Amino acid sequence: DLFDALVAKYEKRTKAEISDTAAAAIAEFVNDSTGSGKLGIGKMELRGNQKDLASLLLFSPSFLASRFRVLTGASLLGGNFETRRIIVEEYTRILAGYAALFALAAALQGDDEEEMELDPRGGGWLRMDFGATSVDLMAGLNSMATFLTRTITGETKTKDGIKAIRGEDADMGQSWIDIAQRFARGKLSPGAGFAVNRLTGTDALGRKETALQGVQRMVTPITFGAAWDIGMEEPANRSAALIPAAFLGVGTNTTRPKDASALKDASRFFGFEP
Repeated sequence: DLFDALVAKYEKRTKAEISDTAAAAIAEFVNDSTGSGKLGIGKMELRGNQKDLASLLLFSPSFLASRFRVLTGASLLGGNFETRRIIVEEYTRILAGYAALFALAAALQGDDEEEMELDPRGGGWLRMDFGATSVDLMAGLNSMATFLTRTITGETKTKDGIKAIRGEDADMGQSWIDIAQRFARGKLSPGAGFAVNRLTGTDALGRKETALQGVQRMVTPITFGAAWDIGMEEPANRSAALIPAAFLGVGTNTTRPKDASALKDASRFFGFEP
């Protein structure tokens, strides 16, 4: 696997058996890049029951932590010069792979699709549109990168331009607190998200949500729900490509009509009037 390959590279270059410290640094990188980041800093880490408790509040806390750690290069802090060199080489290889993936995806886009957002302060950074479906090819790094960039710069990008999110210049509903709240709500576990939605009467995007819609959203597997939305809104040729991609783990978000419902979807699917 990747860990064994990187250890073998390390030992070949140094002509010595890898130390525990170096192996730990490489292991951290491998875990971060595969979505299993550690929950904590240094020796302070959530494990066992503590990790299970975190899962009651957050959806896949280890994955969330891994996105932060990948973007900040946390695994470069440990180890030694050679482990850092190997990790930087892996980052370079990953970036090259993403470049090829984006080039291929761009070639498949239609001429009438919106241009990809290149400013990380804007919503939908590096997401690609195919009809009514937005595709995330960055394995969940987009939203974390956007949140961190907005936090560091104190700015967000909207359709009206660059806006401040701190101080008196921040627009109502667009302060850092508002942005952090929406980001946090989007990372809640299904149970925690359902509870917060019931208290506010809206989902994480501010859309009105009934209790029945909340239950339906909570019990429907994410991938199945994404595939269903694609099938309902996209033509057959596009669905044939996007649905398998969704089942392979590619993040998709399909814009549905405001009045969309399970009953109306069933009527379209089976060809009868509700």
